Amino acid sequence: MSLAERRALFVSWIGFHGRSAGIAKALGIRSEFITGGTGPAPLRYLRAWRETARLLKRERPSTVIVMQPPIVALLCVAFRTPRSVRIIGDLHTGVFTNPKWKWALALTMRILRRRGSAVVTGAALAERTRAYGVDVLELHDIIDEPIVVSDAPDDPKLATVLEREYVLVPLAYSFDEPVDALLTAAEAAPEVNWVLTGRAPEHVVTRAPENVVFPGFVSRDDYRRLVKSATVMAALTTQEDTMQRVGYEALGEGKALVTSSTAVLREFFADAALYVTPDALSIEKQVREAVRTAQLLRQRMIARRAELEQTQQTQLAALAAVAS
Repeated sequence: MSLAERRALFVSWIGFHGRSAGIAKALGIRSEFITGGTGPAPLRYLRAWRETARLLKRERPSTVIVMQPPIVALLCVAFRTPRSVRIIGDLHTGVFTNPKWKWALALTMRILRRRGSAVVTGAALAERTRAYGVDVLELHDIIDEPIVVSDAPDDPKLATVLEREYVLVPLAYSFDEPVDALLTAAEAAPEVNWVLTGRAPEHVVTRAPENVVFPGFVSRDDYRRLVKSATVMAALTTQEDTMQRVGYEALGEGKALVTSSTAVLREFFADAALYVTPDALSIEKQVREAVRTAQLLRQRMIARRAELEQTQQTQLAALAAVAS
């Protein structure tokens, strides 16, 4: 019996996440994105809890893969399903490192140890998970096919951006992103156009030089257009064990990539990317080099994608077996 026939579900308390959608699609199961609407976090979580509870009652799944964080989503699935239902936590790095969520790490692991298992992106996080006695599999984000999207943007203001060469830097303006260093690097490289997506705080916008564009939180198709047209993509973090969704997107599209010089990122991308330390001089130097050698880096990224695809099929098969 397939996972779809067993009514396995992937539940994520977020408007959309490419990792969740990609894994669910690869496994042939439904991916449910639940936000709880707008307003203060407690109110949003209450609404999301109720919506998730209704979903679980209606679908009666045998397995639920639940994106983590937030811990509240995992608690909801644990409380609102019978103990016979397997729960697999898809543990993002924030579970381990984000000050907003790492306080719940022990509770997360206790639930997964009793009810199922975990999925993480790499060996370092897998080792930390096993230390809690939790069965764990490694699975990087699904390698997407190259993007197919029309040329005309949903937001007309993006038309002039898409016509130029630019470095795309998708940001969440999170604690682990070296935003100040990035802005200083942009100021030192005025010949480079920098596009910083996401909801930028006002002090970031005010501080930025003229060669930085802030398109804001764009539609999904417009984001795809930005990825497809970018000369270089940058995926920056100060955290050692953090994989980068932006890096996976560069891999899928075959784009030149500048990313952080951490062990996990160097191991994954090998010679297909250029690496930086989280300071302005390093970012400026490597972004300029990536723009200059973009064609070579694209070729390396395409070759690296081919190397990783076979490994990913093996990892997916292992997850499907655990979830069945």
